[in-house]
Amino acid sequence: MKLTRDGTTYTAYSSKDGETWSRVGTAEVPSAAGPGDAGMVASAANVNYPGEGIEAVFSKFSVTS
Repeated sequence: MKLTRDGTTYTAYSSKDGETWSRVGTAEVPSAAGPGDAGMVASAANVNYPGEGIEAVFSKFSVTS
């Protein structure tokens, strides 16, 4: 997954190999006119296993400006 920001426009991309990217969607966030924070999150709905945790491994994470 790759997320880019241009002013108040965010665009998300996905890739199977980390080299060829396909645009998933774009969103306008008017309140994002100033500097922003960056972060990563993992989520899962463990309907069949309530109370079970999830583990996510992020690699090649970078922040560029």
